[in-house]
Amino acid sequence: MRKEKVTKNIRMGKIDSIFSKGQDIRSFKNGMATVLSVGTEIYSVEENVDILITEGNDEIEKYVALAEE
Repeated sequence: MRKEKVTKNIRMGKIDSIFSKGQDIRSFKNGMATVLSVGTEIYSVEENVDILITEGNDEIEKYVALAEE
């Protein structure tokens, strides 16, 4: 996936808080992350609905989206 060229599309969200080890899992909400930094923006890509781009701390990364029902 690292070499796959993708085009940033729609902003899907922004990390606004961190979920830390030891917190009650029921407190996990949209906008929280365990690894990404606060302020990181998340985008869809035009080429593949299963890939997301994150931008934060002067870094751009690609991730495979994991949907929950």
